[in-house]
Amino acid sequence: MKIFFALFLMTSFSLFAYQKEKMSLTDLEYNRYVKSQFRNILSDFDGLVRGAISNKKVYDQGQKVISELFKYYQKLEGHCLKSQSLCNDSFQTVLKTSIQLERVLYQFGLDELEKKHCAKASATDCIKFTEIFSNLESENARLKDQSYAILQKKNQIKKRKEQIKLVRQMMFKTNYYWEEYVMASLGERYRNDYREIFFSFIHPIHTLIHAPDQKKSKFISKINQLNSALNRFYRNLSKDNLKASPHERRTVGVIHRRWNSILKLVLR
Repeated sequence: MKIFFALFLMTSFSLFAYQKEKMSLTDLEYNRYVKSQFRNILSDFDGLVRGAISNKKVYDQGQKVISELFKYYQKLEGHCLKSQSLCNDSFQTVLKTSIQLERVLYQFGLDELEKKHCAKASATDCIKFTEIFSNLESENARLKDQSYAILQKKNQIKKRKEQIKLVRQMMFKTNYYWEEYVMASLGERYRNDYREIFFSFIHPIHTLIHAPDQKKSKFISKINQLNSALNRFYRNLSKDNLKASPHERRTVGVIHRRWNSILKLVLR
C-alpha cells in the first residue's frame, strides 16, 4: 500500500493538480517538519552539485560566503529599522562578506577557471561562462563600494531607506550571479537538468525557508509547481541517455522520498 501511494504521488501531477481545499497543514507542522525536510533536501542537492562541479574549492569557499550574504539580505532592513548601531553593524558585515567573496574570486581568477571550464566546453558555453563570472565580479564590486560609501556617510536611518533598497538589490543580484556561475560550472551532462531543478525547485524552497515574508500559505500556493518540477527532474534522471551514476540515483531517490513525506502530511 505504501509503495502504491508513493507511486501515486510521483505520477499524479500529470493527471491533475492538488486542490487547496484538500490540503491540511498547521503552522507548527510547517515550521517544524516541512522546513526541516526542506533543509535536508538542500543538503542532499548540495552533495549532488559538489559531485558534478569542476571547481570544488571555489564552490565550497564561495558557497559559505554567499550563505552569510543571503542571511543579511533578509536581516538588513529589519536591523536598520531597529537602531542606528545595529544598522551600522549589519552594513559592516555586508561589506566584510563582499570582500571575502572578492578574495575567493580573485584567488582562483577567471583565467584559471576559464581554462579548466573551456577545455571541455563548446565555444558558446565558454563565452557564457566567462560572461556570468564577469557579472558576478562586477556586481559584488558594486555591492562592496556601495556598502563602504554608506558607512562613510553615516546617514540617519530615515535617509538610508533608498540606500538599503539599492544594497539589497545588489545583494540579490550577487546571489543570483553566484547561482548562475555554479550552474554554468557543472559538466555538460548535468547542466541543463540541474539548472532547471535548481531554479524551479531548490531555489524556491530555499526562499521558503529563509525569506521573512514566505509563510505557510506561500508554500501551499506553490506546491503543485514544486511537485511538477521535481517529478520532471526525477523522470529525466531515470532516462538511460542521461547516464546517471548509482550515487545520483540514490540521492535523487532520497530527495523524492523526503518530498513525498511532505505531500503525505499535507494531503492526509
